[in-house]
Amino acid sequence: MRTLICASGSHGDVLPFIALGKALQERNCEVFIYTHRYFKQRIESEGLNCIGVGDSTDEYQQLLSDPKLTDSHQGTKILAKVLTANLAQDWQALRRYILPGQTVAIGSTLSLLPRLLKETDGVFCVTTHLAPVLLRCRRRLPRFGTSPIWPLLPRPAPQVLWYMLDRLVFDPAFAPKLNDLLSDLGLPPAKRVLGDWLHNVDMILAMFPDWLANPQPPWDTPLSLAGFPNGSLQQGTYNNLPRDIRLFLEQGTAPVVFTPGTATRCSGDFFLASIQACQSNGYRGILVDAHGEAPTDLPSGMISSGYVPFPNLLPHAAALVHHGGIGTFSTALTAGIPQLIRPMAYDQFDNSAHAQRLGVGLELLPRHYSGKSAAEAIDALLGSTSRVERCREIAQWAREDDGAVNAAERIIAAVGGG
Repeated sequence: MRTLICASGSHGDVLPFIALGKALQERNCEVFIYTHRYFKQRIESEGLNCIGVGDSTDEYQQLLSDPKLTDSHQGTKILAKVLTANLAQDWQALRRYILPGQTVAIGSTLSLLPRLLKETDGVFCVTTHLAPVLLRCRRRLPRFGTSPIWPLLPRPAPQVLWYMLDRLVFDPAFAPKLNDLLSDLGLPPAKRVLGDWLHNVDMILAMFPDWLANPQPPWDTPLSLAGFPNGSLQQGTYNNLPRDIRLFLEQGTAPVVFTPGTATRCSGDFFLASIQACQSNGYRGILVDAHGEAPTDLPSGMISSGYVPFPNLLPHAAALVHHGGIGTFSTALTAGIPQLIRPMAYDQFDNSAHAQRLGVGLELLPRHYSGKSAAEAIDALLGSTSRVERCREIAQWAREDDGAVNAAERIIAAVGGG
């Protein structure tokens, strides 16, 4: 069986699909991952085929430098523009990899191409979600921002909210280019693109466990909750960490790790406040700085580094301060460490709500994040024996299953054994 995996986004969005690709390949599937060429080297290093799109890695970095990406509304427009700019050409390019009757197309949350291939070529199609927020549960209203009104809205609110988001945000961003292509192909237009259209597929896959969320979406398509894909991502070892990080870990107590997220730029103030927090309460700290924005002259007991594989680093950390992206969030859950979440956009607010409900984390909004407030929050995290124990309990749950393996086996079974 040939599988075409379309993944878009940052490291936390793409790495789970590499894990899924590896699990499928180990089960005799031929795997191609269609994503930005920024990830090509990483994908091929795992022994998978990569169909790289985009002109250069610099283009990807330039996209990340736009501060509007940290605003959910403006960021959605930017992402939609990028993802649909060459939709017709991308569709034609991906069609060349189809083996009639032997192809499965798997798409991440914002990937339209697999659904298009189902429409035009009848391939078996899987829409995949890494986080609960866009599964449109009938009963639970997701948390999209900081407003205190979300928990107070009446039960019909989820359906009304999604209707308004489709009408005012998602369809204006994603539908024009998509419907131009569908019209050229003589096919009916798509409505509620990220809702009804994207989920009119053969299988909806959720790569998180039911103890995190057990949504009941409004579509008839079967939903499978596979669990976090962290098992496949944790095959590296301590020795895979950069040498300077290993030496730092060996020189003292477990540090607090700080990251604004690999898709977040303009983070200088975050790093300065994080340094002040460590100086205030005496914690050692690691600043994970993918874009070179942290100060170079750091105080004793602190170090900065570029991209670091969190599955290898976080088991050696005392706590994690981060943006709330689902990849970082789930890896910290698996590592069993408390989290201070500083959400800015997209699924981050909802993931933060889940962390607080589970008893493994606290939240500080960016406008409230300072050296003093961060120090107080970290003290509260690490000073709570019950929270530390809860993190260890949740980690045991997270390690019970490998979501990538579960997902691969369920896809193969749904297709009919490959």
